[in-house]
Amino acid sequence: MNRSYRYCLLSTAMLFAACSEPIQVYDAPKEPMAKAAPAAPAGQGGGGQPQMPLPDIKWGGLPAGWTETEGEGSSAMRVATFQVKSADGLAELRAIPIPGRGMDEKRLVNMWREQIGQAAITDEEFKQISQPVVVGKVEGTLFDISTGNDEGQDRIMVAMVWDKGFTWFFKFQGDTAVIGKEKSSFVNFLGDLKFETRMPQATQSRPPESAGRPKWKTPPHWEDLGAGMMQLAKFKASGEGGDTEISVSQLGGPAGGIPANVNRWRGQLGMGSVSDADAVASAKSFTVPTGDAQLVELLGDSKSMTVIMVAQGGSTWFFKSFGSKAAVEREKNGFVEFVKSVQYN
Repeated sequence: MNRSYRYCLLSTAMLFAACSEPIQVYDAPKEPMAKAAPAAPAGQGGGGQPQMPLPDIKWGGLPAGWTETEGEGSSAMRVATFQVKSADGLAELRAIPIPGRGMDEKRLVNMWREQIGQAAITDEEFKQISQPVVVGKVEGTLFDISTGNDEGQDRIMVAMVWDKGFTWFFKFQGDTAVIGKEKSSFVNFLGDLKFETRMPQATQSRPPESAGRPKWKTPPHWEDLGAGMMQLAKFKASGEGGDTEISVSQLGGPAGGIPANVNRWRGQLGMGSVSDADAVASAKSFTVPTGDAQLVELLGDSKSMTVIMVAQGGSTWFFKSFGSKAAVEREKNGFVEFVKSVQYN
């Protein structure tokens, strides 16, 4: 099975319910599990740089009428995309892993509801559209969001599960009639998945300014750690007061929006969630040579974080400094100048 993985290496976010009808068991002949992508020798790329394993899934046979596709406007975060076509319409399933956990599920559900023109729900309503689901032998939650309309792409069903450092989203969206008829196939497909990791394919060594990595200027004392998991580049800055890690990642489009990202970062610092309005207010306007950007500064109990989000070429770039409070403050000027120096390809 040929598969095309496209990661625009992140660290953010995001992204992305229960029916009354009984779930039918879908019985289909099993095909051999999808083969893993070739691994880089000895955990290294062609240039000798250590390579981090990437999240992956494997599956057997697909339900009748399902095909694996690239997906229009495919996000760089997707591991796989599937399409379902029938006389009732069209639906698409996207498998998306996001590093970390502790995301506000109700906030995500309301974001998905907004996508199909629905109002936010109460805590009680949230419980009613949630049900447990098994994904690859791991217990997760299934959210079913529907307008009750039979026409148009107005129904979203999302399975959310945590495994091996990632929150996985399996977002099934399309015509209401298709989603309704395919629910049992969707649930059984999820149960047959296997969570795995794969090594990036070996590549030839190339200078930082080559394709895929912009030109930039870093302070001389920053240690270049190479690419990280879903990160285009990663640096370490050490000195008085401790260390901070500076990472660069890229996501397609608005990458989940400011509220979802801010609250995810707050969770990483052990801070509680805030309202969408407060999250947006915490993002300050910031100017870079290519245009406007947003800067967010968060202070936890022992660590802090500074993030600059830059919209560029249909993508959102995330520049994050995350470490001890003293280190993040110490490196702030150099971090800001680093972001301003970026020359995008």
